[in-house]
Amino acid sequence: MWREILVTAVFLQAFSVYAITVKVKNGKVAYFRCSDGNVVSVTEATYEKGSCGDPNALTAVQELANGKTSYDLPVAKSVFSSTCAVNVDEKLKVKYDCVSPTASSATPNGDTAEILCNAGQYITITKATYADIGNACFDANAFSIVQASCNNKVTCSINVDSATFPSSTCDPVGSESLTTSYTCTQATGQVYTRWGSTTCGSTAQLLYSGFMAGGKQSTAGSGSDYLCMPTTPSYTGDESGSAESDRGSLYGIQLGLDTSEGSSPFDTSKDGYLVDCAVCQILANPAIFMQAATNTCPTGWTVEYTGYLMSEIAAGVTATSKGYACMDKDAPLATDSSADDAFVYPVEGKCGTLSCPDYEDNAELTCVVCSK
Repeated sequence: MWREILVTAVFLQAFSVYAITVKVKNGKVAYFRCSDGNVVSVTEATYEKGSCGDPNALTAVQELANGKTSYDLPVAKSVFSSTCAVNVDEKLKVKYDCVSPTASSATPNGDTAEILCNAGQYITITKATYADIGNACFDANAFSIVQASCNNKVTCSINVDSATFPSSTCDPVGSESLTTSYTCTQATGQVYTRWGSTTCGSTAQLLYSGFMAGGKQSTAGSGSDYLCMPTTPSYTGDESGSAESDRGSLYGIQLGLDTSEGSSPFDTSKDGYLVDCAVCQILANPAIFMQAATNTCPTGWTVEYTGYLMSEIAAGVTATSKGYACMDKDAPLATDSSADDAFVYPVEGKCGTLSCPDYEDNAELTCVVCSK
């Protein structure tokens, strides 16, 4: 029997999680095995050969194997809805974890189901049914609906009604209840800085918040990047406290806006305010990047936040060169300042080597931070 099982990682906290990869050809059996009371939680699944296959393979495998301590899955065309020709042999590839199970809970129609994990953990839905007693009638899409609402979040709320689950076969509707099973998995994702905000989105946990800092805009030296400084620093007591001309210096970064402009992507009354920041750890996704000049992510990627591209002042002073930062478009900014030591300004696109009219001359450039 051709089969490959690879244990790629082990994480230990209040429960064990094993990242396991299984690859099985058509006509064979995929074996899912967990021990120590843990249950299967499928995270990835493909059933394909080249460019054809079953686009819904993940949901199909999750519905069959999730929540079980062991499961034997015959790999066959009858199990999947493949676009491949009859004479094409697809291959099933699955990644799953062995996780601590949670007790199922039922929420009656008309109520709200609340699912909550501890800070630093994220939700993985292992089972979900929206049905009447005995499962005589149900919504076949309930599992994927709850997954889309809750997976990879710390907490989620689901309205249990026909608006959320419109494909119920019950007549009349209203006799159904929502039953869910889920696991809480320790965060293992990347860390990023959210500029302009003191909070993280629902797919990330806050490590700390503070304010943006960098070198003085009219002075050479110091670093070339921006830092997210904590609001309460720590000192050892060995610091001299005396100014030295050959040392780098850090200053709080203020928002620079042209208040005379007729329109701006930011509230012009916030000109001169200190820029907040939050350092966030993505709960599940291992990859992250910032893309300029767009506010949408590629297909299959999750939007962490959107904003506008910012950089140091470009003229009028002896400017230094620093990196670009994607600043949250909804930046609240609560602290005004008149220090005027360092600013970030919106970045504009310029026609020429940038192709116009695809790019708009002098328009502020958007940005987005994406994870997967």
